[in-house]
Amino acid sequence: MAAEGLERNASMDGFETGERRLGRKILELKDVSKGYDGVPVISGLSYEFTRGDRVGVVGPNGAGKTTLLDLVIGRKEVDSGAIDRGETLHFAYFDQTSAQVDLSLSVLDYVKEHAELIRLKDGTVLTAEQLLERFLFPKALQGLHLSRLSGGELRRLELVRLLATSPNFLLLDEPTNDLDIDTIELLEDFLEGFPGCVLTVSHDRAFLDRIASFLLVFDGKGGIREFPGTYSEWKEEVKEEETAAKASERPAAKVSIPSAGSAEPAKKKLSFAERREFDGLLGALDDLEAEKSRLEALFASPSPDAEKLKASNKRYEEVGELIDSKTRRWEELSERA
Repeated sequence: MAAEGLERNASMDGFETGERRLGRKILELKDVSKGYDGVPVISGLSYEFTRGDRVGVVGPNGAGKTTLLDLVIGRKEVDSGAIDRGETLHFAYFDQTSAQVDLSLSVLDYVKEHAELIRLKDGTVLTAEQLLERFLFPKALQGLHLSRLSGGELRRLELVRLLATSPNFLLLDEPTNDLDIDTIELLEDFLEGFPGCVLTVSHDRAFLDRIASFLLVFDGKGGIREFPGTYSEWKEEVKEEETAAKASERPAAKVSIPSAGSAEPAKKKLSFAERREFDGLLGALDDLEAEKSRLEALFASPSPDAEKLKASNKRYEEVGELIDSKTRRWEELSERA
């Protein structure tokens, strides 16, 4: 397989699909709410999809992002509100778990279950065998049981089968996990020309920047903010909002006018220990900000280790609290410096 390689121009055609018509009504979420054990994860979400929508879903782990995709496709029911699906919708759901895959099937039979022949957008008709060969599944591999594939091969095969069904609405849950770089790039190229709608959950910043032009931002408490823009634009706006909020929290300098015959009490100068503390605070804040950036980069990585992610979430909260406390201390000492 490594010797055969992946020819970009030849493989690109493998991501084309026959077009399915989308009607005037596509998908509308009407005041949708969902929770677990009394804890809301989605509260009053309303959104109407239009042709060509590319919507990214971001937020902390456990915030309800995958739940939204499950509600859209009907795997789960809403607690309140409604989801109105158009009659011409044909979903394809690329989820994280591979829970719906029968591992006893062969590679070829897995694809043939949904499509014996695949008609591409330009009218070309491929057999399932030909489509598989375009995605680095030569005939020698097509008779293998799915249980013998690696995690990356199985994910790539799932993607092949989904696209072979010619969907017009794609649901993608962490689609770049376990895919090799070439397959990710081909998926991005396919999505750029895809005429239907895309709703994707991802922590992959580069992937979201390329394929999503609108974001649903989950806050982890049931609230969802709509942001018209890319992931990078949203992160920049969040940074500006945090900077403005810190500036507004700084106490204004108090100005007192001494009464006649009275002298303004002199401020107590910094002690030697306080001076050393003051001199070291800015360096400590720089280190904490750098650590915060490294943690945010980890959260945006394709597939962070679960245990490492849990510890990193805790540390991220600690770093934020330390930045706030040291900033307040610096402001307090700077008034006396």
